[in-house]
Amino acid sequence: VREYDEVAAGTIRQTSIHHIPLGRLAAHLAEIPKEIEVVAICRSGGRSGLAADVLASKGYRVYNLRGGMKAWQADVDPSVEVI
Repeated sequence: VREYDEVAAGTIRQTSIHHIPLGRLAAHLAEIPKEIEVVAICRSGGRSGLAADVLASKGYRVYNLRGGMKAWQADVDPSVEVI
């Protein structure tokens, strides 16, 4: 649910990314298969928490990446640029 400039800065490697900014999530729900587990990601975890709540209320199996890309960069992959 990151904004386009945030995605351009870097993504988590080896993932199947389907980028939908939070403001466009409701209009694009049909693009997200309900058969898979979804991880919502943003810069710090706030927007992705909102997105996870929306998706869960619609029957998706969803997780929020707590701390977002900032936490991923600090804890897992320092090569990811976070703006």
